[in-house]
Amino acid sequence: MFSKKLHDWYSFTEYDVIKNGGWSLLRGQTSLQGLLEATYPNFNWETEKFTKATRAPRGFWLNVDNQRSELERIGQALGVKEVSASFHPMFRDCDSLMPA
Repeated sequence: MFSKKLHDWYSFTEYDVIKNGGWSLLRGQTSLQGLLEATYPNFNWETEKFTKATRAPRGFWLNVDNQRSELERIGQALGVKEVSASFHPMFRDCDSLMPA
């Protein structure tokens, strides 16, 4: 699992690191992303590029900017063209948006 470029790490998960003998590296971290950010602080890590099997660092989703960025990414993938401040979906409406 040798990574030639730092951005290659986006395609790996914590499990990949553990099964290749790196479990002790993750012991002090909350995620692979956290480990990489601590090890390579000068690289601009983009959370949305990590595989979905990789957890975001603790507290990441408490930041409204991170929530907004992820919702914008998802909205773009779903074809959302504009967000209106007057639209307030109910949780019951969200069921129809979930894949079966």
